[in-house]
Amino acid sequence: MSGSSSDSEGSSSLLPKKRKKYAQKYKVEWEKLQQFRGCIAKSSKVDAFFDLIQIQAATAQAMYDHIVKAFGDWNVPYKENMIGFAADGANVYI
Repeated sequence: MSGSSSDSEGSSSLLPKKRKKYAQKYKVEWEKLQQFRGCIAKSSKVDAFFDLIQIQAATAQAMYDHIVKAFGDWNVPYKENMIGFAADGANVYI
């Protein structure tokens, strides 16, 4: 029976273990992340909170670099899918 539980865990995992640990560390609900990735795979429109990114430099370039890195870390094809970007309380504009 222990083999069946590990098999089911392996088959349901869509992200590498490192990314799954990252999601759990920052208390991102794993099911919501999978649902979000499913929407991307189906090419449907999604309006959702994606991530909270801590940056050191308050410059437009630093914000841009961190946002692009976050999308890259989660394999989100933002260039093909993103229509807009919103930031609350941002001191600089991208």
